[in-house]
Amino acid sequence: MYPILFRIWNFPVNTYGVFLALAFLTAIFVTVKLAERDGLPKQKIYDLCLWLLLSSLVGSKLLMLFTEPEYRQNPRLLFSLDFLRSGGVFYGGLIGAVIVYSAAAITVFNRGLRRYASGSRFGTFG
Repeated sequence: MYPILFRIWNFPVNTYGVFLALAFLTAIFVTVKLAERDGLPKQKIYDLCLWLLLSSLVGSKLLMLFTEPEYRQNPRLLFSLDFLRSGGVFYGGLIGAVIVYSAAAITVFNRGLRRYASGSRFGTFG
C-alpha cells in the first residue's frame, strides 16, 4: 500500500484519508437509498448522517487526545497539522457516533414515530 497517493503542490494526499472519505460517502449514499425505499424523508437522513460524521470525527480525536501521551504532555500539538491529519482512535469515533445516534433515536421515539425509532436500533425498519 502507498501511504501517499499523490501531492498537490507540497501537500500530500494520504491513502487513509481518501478511503475514509470514500467510506463515509458510500455509507451516506446507501443509507439515503434504503431510507428512501422505506419512505423516510431524505433531508432528515442527510442531517443525521452529517451529525454522525461530525460526532465520529470529534470522538476519535478526543479519545486520541486522552490515549496518546505526547498530546497530553505538549498541548500545543493539538493545533498542529500532524494532529489534524492523524486518523484518530476508532473506538472514540464509535462512541461519539453511538451517543449522537442514541440521542436521535430517543428524539424520534418521543415525537411519536416509534416504529422507526425501535426498528432502526436493530438495523431494519418496521
